[in-house]
Amino acid sequence: MNAFHAHRNLLFTLAYDLLGSVADAALLAYAAGNLICALAPNLLVLVLGRIVTGWAGPRSPCSRSSPSPG
Repeated sequence: MNAFHAHRNLLFTLAYDLLGSVADAALLAYAAGNLICALAPNLLVLVLGRIVTGWAGPRSPCSRSSPSPG
């Protein structure tokens, strides 16, 4: 791991601690969108669930992983 990745991981950890509640809300919205999709009785509800999932996915901390060193 070079210095860039070490600093990036440190900044990500600090940002996650500072924005933890926002990250938790994004994960909750992502899970809710997936639940809407799973229980969708028709295509319209399925599309709305995918919109919620698509909106919340990039805001979750899981989408901000650092690239593997190499």
